[in-house]
Amino acid sequence: RGRIEGSFKAETLDLTALRSGDDTHVADPWAWIRHELEFEDLPQRDIDLRLDVAHLRAPEVAFAGVQSRATLADRHLQLKATDRAGRLDILTDLQPKGPVWRLQMRHKVELDLAQPAEGKDGTTGAPPGEQKVRIDIDLAGSGKSMSEVLGSAEGHLEMEAGAGQLNEAIARSLPLNNVFATLLTAIKAKDSAKAPTQLDCAVLHLDVAAGVGISKKGLALRTDRVNILGTGSLKLASGEIDLTFKTAQRKGVGLSIRGLTDKFVRVTGTVAQPQVELNPSGAALTTGAAYLTGGLSLLAEAVFTRLTGFSNPCEIVQEQKQPTSEQ
Repeated sequence: RGRIEGSFKAETLDLTALRSGDDTHVADPWAWIRHELEFEDLPQRDIDLRLDVAHLRAPEVAFAGVQSRATLADRHLQLKATDRAGRLDILTDLQPKGPVWRLQMRHKVELDLAQPAEGKDGTTGAPPGEQKVRIDIDLAGSGKSMSEVLGSAEGHLEMEAGAGQLNEAIARSLPLNNVFATLLTAIKAKDSAKAPTQLDCAVLHLDVAAGVGISKKGLALRTDRVNILGTGSLKLASGEIDLTFKTAQRKGVGLSIRGLTDKFVRVTGTVAQPQVELNPSGAALTTGAAYLTGGLSLLAEAVFTRLTGFSNPCEIVQEQKQPTSEQ
């Protein structure tokens, strides 16, 4: 059947030109995952390709000393990538199991995201600082299409982000990107301040079972103006979300250590097109979160009551993530 082997080296590989740009013309951005995967789609020859890149650039991120390998043997496809600093560790494994495909993804990535400084003449220069982001994805599922694979997935999704200035480019690089951006926009609409929003931290943790990610441990976002703590669910195959957040103002008139100015916000729709419903009464906690957490509404309520303008929502979620002696 023949075999193809290749080894490539590059001093610099720049992928920034591959940015998709404006996707508003795409009627259904999730259509591709419903395409049924055919065994014949893969090449019939065995393949072993290696790529070494001294400097890899992509939109808002860069890695040094990247080593990647792609192998295909008996329709078993594996993609691996690491970097010199240990900030990149990617494994994608796709192979047939009877009449369906079995996909496993283990991705651990540490990113230094930065917003370029814009000069008076409109040009961009060196970024003023970096924002540390850690992403950990571990998923496995089976099916005849990516939709079925994601619909059966088991595992977890995690993200932790450090301090930095939020901007649209950075938001696009993060899981649940449009959700947090839309949430902050809705909150800022009530804020007269014009200065850019400064992110203190963000924590996202989803336990995935049967293709549904549930935030049993919470979702957190803290800026220079507001604390946000949330819970809810995400359907991986469709991108549908149903999330409930509690917000506590950090600055401004009416700040109370008891959180008397707290608001509840519900976010539904999809990851690509989230819809925000402001609910000052807190009714979303009983309508949304109770359904989303599968009976964990009491836990969600207990966590929510700990959030005030003076607490740190990221620490609250991280404490939930810590293993106990009973686990």
